[in-house]
Amino acid sequence: MATRKRSGSGSKRQFKEKVVQIYECLLKGDDVSQHNALFWDEFFLLKPKVATLENEIQKMSVEQLQAAKPNINILFNQCVKILDQQNNIRVAYGMLTLCTLLDSLSKTAVENQIDAIEFLSGFENLPDQIQKLLTLCQTYLEGMCFLYIKIHELNRSSSIPEIYDNN
Repeated sequence: MATRKRSGSGSKRQFKEKVVQIYECLLKGDDVSQHNALFWDEFFLLKPKVATLENEIQKMSVEQLQAAKPNINILFNQCVKILDQQNNIRVAYGMLTLCTLLDSLSKTAVENQIDAIEFLSGFENLPDQIQKLLTLCQTYLEGMCFLYIKIHELNRSSSIPEIYDNN
């Protein structure tokens, strides 16, 4: 497991959480799922570290973002896919990850003149993924799901028009 040296502590080391290690690998462009068929099911059982993911994305250069784009597309598509499952933990964590991606990439997109929606889903998947996402939003908002999901769904839904306005 990777470690990070704490500032001012000599030889003491602090372990990085697994989800943070995964974020770093994804954003470097590494293929994190190639050796584990259940990777994404396991990933969405890990509690998202919203601030960490936001910070990692927002400090990336345009070149780094372009290198990580295939993995960002995969993460976005897996978030949308997981929203269609029945496991409430995976759905909630998928939604939280998706909201974080939308928020942080929309901020980064404005600064770097990138089309955030296309960047997230990939041009070839754009209409299908956005339609699926909006359909799932509607299903969650109309259906009998727990309040945590509805709150995050409203949060995410309200950020989609803002992204379009910024592009």
